[in-house]
Amino acid sequence: MRTCSLLALSAVLAATPALARPDDLSQEERAAERTELFTAADNDGDGTLSVTEFTTFSELAHAARLERRFETLDHDGDGLVSSEELASGEHRRPHRGPR
Repeated sequence: MRTCSLLALSAVLAATPALARPDDLSQEERAAERTELFTAADNDGDGTLSVTEFTTFSELAHAARLERRFETLDHDGDGLVSSEELASGEHRRPHRGPR
């Protein structure tokens, strides 16, 4: 189990740049977010992530990215994204290339 946790931790650290688009957060903000998400996912507090905890970490990271994207699209700040806001935001989104 320890090997699995170390592999999961290695995967988290290797995936760090994927947590946010570079224009969303500074390097310091990305590091703080990663630490916060890691701590939230580390249910047993042992400083490593099991496969289940890593899944939680990944889901939290994805939700954070979606929330930032939503906030970027919500131009008028009303907490809703209209079809116009979605359309205008799509052309402004930087192309990240193939994944």
